[in-house]
Amino acid sequence: MLCAWWDWKGIIHKELLPPGKAINWDLYRRQLKRFKQEGEKIRPVSINRKGVVFHHDNARPHTSLVIRQILREFDLEVLMHHHIALNLHPEFFACFGFFRFL
Repeated sequence: MLCAWWDWKGIIHKELLPPGKAINWDLYRRQLKRFKQEGEKIRPVSINRKGVVFHHDNARPHTSLVIRQILREFDLEVLMHHHIALNLHPEFFACFGFFRFL
């Protein structure tokens, strides 16, 4: 599984997990800290400014209390979304088939 963090300029941090490795809150916590460190090196102005909005889905590792505390500590505003993409009909998911080859 590829985990990637990016902004409008491009990828800030990426990690390739071994096959079968699942993301839990502890792994996600460590990834967020590495993302923050990498972002401070690559894009210090973007990462450290006020008003940065962080977007991720609402999977359990992403919404745990520990993760919410870390995001508050990093002073990131979190943009959450509905748990179901209501505007996508199942046929539209075929449009995203190219992601299998990344």
